[in-house]
Amino acid sequence: NLARRKIEPLVYNEPKDTFIVGADTVVYYNNTYYNKPTDEDDARRMLRELSGKEHFVYTGVALYYNGKFVNFYERSSVFMRELTDDEIDKYIEEFKPLDKAGAYGIQDGSIIERYEGSYSNIVGLPVERLKKEMDTLLEEYNA
Repeated sequence: NLARRKIEPLVYNEPKDTFIVGADTVVYYNNTYYNKPTDEDDARRMLRELSGKEHFVYTGVALYYNGKFVNFYERSSVFMRELTDDEIDKYIEEFKPLDKAGAYGIQDGSIIERYEGSYSNIVGLPVERLKKEMDTLLEEYNA
């Protein structure tokens, strides 16, 4: 829903045959959603809670093409390694993760032990699935 709300104001002014894509990513662990941290203290809290744990990254995507909306999401598992308070402070200082769900970026540093699923989903846009959905929309429109 958040991804769709991001693009709805745009769809009415775009020319025909224009794809519009919106996405929103959240981290989920222990019945809690982790959005973007509000400040560095919030980032520390999030990273401490996720440290050493498996959690999930969900990216919701809204796609618009020629009058039709398609919504979907991808889910990936992420295993964060155990972090010390000093490592968390250094990570926050170096990578400034206040604009990232869960207060981290998989592409930043070496805090992630491993993951399962789509790497691009964890970064914030599941490009493999997006391509598939775009191809399907084109096929339907041209049929």
